[in-house]
Amino acid sequence: MLGCANGKAVVGTEQAVSKGRGKDRSVQYFPYCYPDNCPERFEGEPYVAFFSIGNCQYRVRYYKRPKSPCQSYCMIAIDRIDVLSPPPCDQTDIRELMDSAMTAAIRNLVGDRDYAGCFPENNGDCVDFWRIVRGVCWYKTEQGIPPGVYSVWVSCGGCCIAWVSVCKRGDQYYAVNINEVIGLPCPPNCPPNSVELCY
Repeated sequence: MLGCANGKAVVGTEQAVSKGRGKDRSVQYFPYCYPDNCPERFEGEPYVAFFSIGNCQYRVRYYKRPKSPCQSYCMIAIDRIDVLSPPPCDQTDIRELMDSAMTAAIRNLVGDRDYAGCFPENNGDCVDFWRIVRGVCWYKTEQGIPPGVYSVWVSCGGCCIAWVSVCKRGDQYYAVNINEVIGLPCPPNCPPNSVELCY
């Protein structure tokens, strides 16, 4: 199951857009993750969502790829996870972080017109056509991190596409039920402490 981190994850609603790239730029993010041959690209500017596990605060950076006539599913790409709290918060397992990060990013898109129809309307219902894209192998680093960040989880490559369902429970949405996964292996140049996350 993805998302709730055993009931401990608390997801913020603030959404911010990085100004690091021009609005007119577009990137084909993880280009080898495209079995659909659609021309649509991920937007060039990353979005962020905040979440917590216990007393530890985190931020996930992700990219949007809205639905289109060619691509009828809802899709995001997870780029990195920032650890915003001091140790021992940097020791949280990356699998738990990724589960909570995916749910945080998905919840951040509630009300986004590009994702209309991507969320169930009734309590207990699910929408099954979500794709979550991310790297396969992830490692933690303290190099080149911005102020206020203690460490960063980044991918060293590979590609993982997970088909998930987004379900409504009460007034919250959760990513659950991995239906199928496409994965490429870790590249040989990944650091020795990398963790493989395509599951």
